[in-house]
Amino acid sequence: MPVQLQIPTIGTLLTLTEPWDFRLYFESRNFKMLTALTGHEFGWGDGEGEWDDRRGRWQPAVIVGVTFNGYKVGWDTFGIPQDDKSKDEMEMSRTWREHQPMSYIDVCLPINTMLTVDRIYIRKGVDAYNSLTFWLKKPAKLPKVKKGEPPVIPSEEYDFLQRVGGNRFWAKLPDVNNIVCEMT
Repeated sequence: MPVQLQIPTIGTLLTLTEPWDFRLYFESRNFKMLTALTGHEFGWGDGEGEWDDRRGRWQPAVIVGVTFNGYKVGWDTFGIPQDDKSKDEMEMSRTWREHQPMSYIDVCLPINTMLTVDRIYIRKGVDAYNSLTFWLKKPAKLPKVKKGEPPVIPSEEYDFLQRVGGNRFWAKLPDVNNIVCEMT
């Protein structure tokens, strides 16, 4: 079924109309969001694997498989073989050949989450790094309860967005292409 292509500009506000599942990768620009989600402070080197000369491939970081606040750390090789011989047999761009595996957590942002497009990175020849960067908007504070009125009980989604809102993060283009939203 044909769809109308609409590429957002910087500053476009996206309001999710369906939950959005994506991988949040362990990279410095995602550390604040990772910390807000997991309650664990990450820094340089966390989530990075090490090169194993004996096996000729990258070894997962020591935190792979560890769970932080319900988020289990995974290891993404992006389907790229880890040995040079296999890489030579595949036709892939230079950036994919040099792309290193990364640790990540699976994240699901709820309906009505508001994201502002902050950066779009799409370049010919460096498709391994195609991504969009977002600011996750913090929801407005709940109104003060007037005397005699029942208290407003925040939803789980509201509490979640209060905790992680205000953070900047990036996601890879294939994940971004799964966003279902309204754009303003």
